[in-house]
Amino acid sequence: MATDPIRAALYGRLNHSSVVGSGLATGIFHKRAPATAAFPYVVFHKQDGRPMWSMADFMQWDLWTVKAVDRSPSAATAETIAAALKARLFDATLTITGSEHLYLRWTEDVDYPEDDGGELIHHVGAVWRLVSDPT
Repeated sequence: MATDPIRAALYGRLNHSSVVGSGLATGIFHKRAPATAAFPYVVFHKQDGRPMWSMADFMQWDLWTVKAVDRSPSAATAETIAAALKARLFDATLTITGSEHLYLRWTEDVDYPEDDGGELIHHVGAVWRLVSDPT
């Protein structure tokens, strides 16, 4: 199965030394990390996608959630990774096969804990508006 070009472009932007190679995150996963993944890591997924019509043509308006996930009593590491993700993505220009990238903007924060048998798993990141023009 072919990888979605927008997903591939986002992964390419996220898979950078400022996030992964710096020792901040151990990996980047689409939708869900495998059960064996070491913390902390990054998860990203498409939350919404719709056409924005203008006359007889449209632009693609997508929402993508990008977040750091860490098992820890403190959210500090997840917050540090989330800050690196914001710096890496805000107003970044993506190369999307078959589309012209128009903009990538942070629209809202994501920040919630999850209890896993008495241990906290922190999810910290943002929802991003990605607008592209299919060519």
